[in-house]
Amino acid sequence: MAKISPQNSSEIRILVAGKPHHGDKSKGNAALDYAAWLARTSPIRIQIVSTFVRPWPSTSFAKLGGKYKKWHAKETAACVSWARKSLLAAGIPEESWSDPVALFLDGTSETALLAKAAADFEATIILMNSSDVTVKGRFLAGSTMETLLHSTPKLVGLMPDSTKLSKRGVTRLTYGFIDGEQNDDALRETAERAEAWGIPLRIVAFAPDILDDSVLLDSTKLQTEISIQWREHLFAVLDRAKDLVAAEFPGVTVETEVGSGGNWAGAIDAVKWKKGDLLCLSSSPMNPLERVFVGSATSHILQYSPVPSIIRPVLR
Repeated sequence: MAKISPQNSSEIRILVAGKPHHGDKSKGNAALDYAAWLARTSPIRIQIVSTFVRPWPSTSFAKLGGKYKKWHAKETAACVSWARKSLLAAGIPEESWSDPVALFLDGTSETALLAKAAADFEATIILMNSSDVTVKGRFLAGSTMETLLHSTPKLVGLMPDSTKLSKRGVTRLTYGFIDGEQNDDALRETAERAEAWGIPLRIVAFAPDILDDSVLLDSTKLQTEISIQWREHLFAVLDRAKDLVAAEFPGVTVETEVGSGGNWAGAIDAVKWKKGDLLCLSSSPMNPLERVFVGSATSHILQYSPVPSIIRPVLR
């Protein structure tokens, strides 16, 4: 499992998924801003990958021969030029750029292209831009994002547009429980990261009163009882998590908190966020029943999180 490297140790290898025509200049590039923010905390090595998803098989392109090669070379040059300008604009110095600094890849699956590029680059983390923003500062995952979260062994980093970031880099890690289950390995990795970077750790559990808007339940006594039992479970999980960190990472300052609200947005907004917060999550695939009746807690949290996030996949 990929880990973000401690400060003054090996660098964070960042693969950024981006395209020359992505967004308009007024919105900037959230993924590159995210990378620049991480660079204030740890050394980085960065590469940008632009993808072109084609509906035709490779054999069709192969028949084009020299025309295809010229087209690919032209697109690659455009991506490299855009990448260099964008990296400089984001404040990422040339000594942090990879060689080559950018790639142009074409294929029938964007997810497969990004996964292979990440493996070839030995990336620590894949950073992606928001595919859409429902309101200012809110993130909405796209289909490629969702697939990566449940298929790649690499960390995936996401940040909503218009996020205000601390000039000092990451100043606090917030570990968020998904579905109220404690993942000891993910918690240990987050605590280890906090210890290496010399920053505090906050462990948060989110407790929306309405578990999901798609749940076919009225606001009845049954749903209230479920919410109460759910919060009691979360407090018990948080106590155990805090004890684990205190025992194995005594140098880390740790606190716990439950975010309660009428829905996911309210539960997440109930937690106070700082400009230097980095939210750490785990994500695991859902079975068909969970998709129908529960939905993805990870997606809910990412949609309403006001701060950058890193997601640690837990593959089945």
